[in-house]
Amino acid sequence: GHTYKQDSKYSTYQNLISDFNDQLRKQLVDIANEANNKLKNDFNLDVKIWFSLEGAQFDKKLANRVFDGQLHAPKIILQASVIDSQYPLVEKQTIFHPRSFFNEAKLTCMALAIRLAFFDRKYRSDECAQIVFVDDLLISLDMCHRRTVIEILLNFCVTHQVFIFTHDKAFFEYVKDNEVLKLK
Repeated sequence: GHTYKQDSKYSTYQNLISDFNDQLRKQLVDIANEANNKLKNDFNLDVKIWFSLEGAQFDKKLANRVFDGQLHAPKIILQASVIDSQYPLVEKQTIFHPRSFFNEAKLTCMALAIRLAFFDRKYRSDECAQIVFVDDLLISLDMCHRRTVIEILLNFCVTHQVFIFTHDKAFFEYVKDNEVLKLK
């Protein structure tokens, strides 16, 4: 049906969308801050990430006095910068397309830091199973970064059941040996 801008339901809906966008923006800032802490302290990477948000919209203006009456999902865009003088030409400049600048290992660390930041904010309850699944996402990391990630994941074993799926036998043995050492 048609939407009527004078209708109180229309303005209430627009306000709800605005509130949603504000809350999402705040959550993204918190997640980026936590991910940046993990990148610096756990992964030892001199990279800063943040999210730019194109918020959800309803009834987007198409042309003069023409609106589409549709709900448009938000778009979350990852951006980054290097905060180290190792790259003086790009230091502190916005990298709009991290995949075109960073290698696979750094991108994986960034993705893991973001995922762990989400995980830290996840609702927890005694009635819910506390499970972590990891599926061969460490394959592009060098052994130094793998060790860091393994330590982080094994710390979850205290409070969670951790499933690590891999095709890499050496990696499997390394995790298994470290878990055995940790249990002693």
